Amino acid sequence: MAGDSAFLSRRNCDLVAGVGGVARFYPKRGSTLRQKGSKAWRKMLEDLMADPQKWLEEYHRRSNVEGCFSTLKRDNPLPLRKVLDARRQQEAFSRACNLNLKRLCYLNYLENINARESWHK
Repeated sequence: MAGDSAFLSRRNCDLVAGVGGVARFYPKRGSTLRQKGSKAWRKMLEDLMADPQKWLEEYHRRSNVEGCFSTLKRDNPLPLRKVLDARRQQEAFSRACNLNLKRLCYLNYLENINARESWHK
């Protein structure tokens, strides 16, 4: 579970660990290793100190997802228009497919990636 420093708390670390997850909340300035009853807090910070690159790689998956959601919201500022749940799901899926096609076209233009060759491998 990754989140920015707004979600940083020992309680949130314990909640994530309680369901079997691994907390990755970006620490604030002045954060200490004092666990104050939260082993998940200390483990999260020790993992950061032991291998910062791996920790940050796991943490920054969050920024990739947020970038995708930001693009979806920017390209589709209006809320979903359909009323029935099945049709709302279909509309959301169509928006996601549209985003993926735009990105694929951009990669094809930018890096000359041929999508057909990639699919047939």
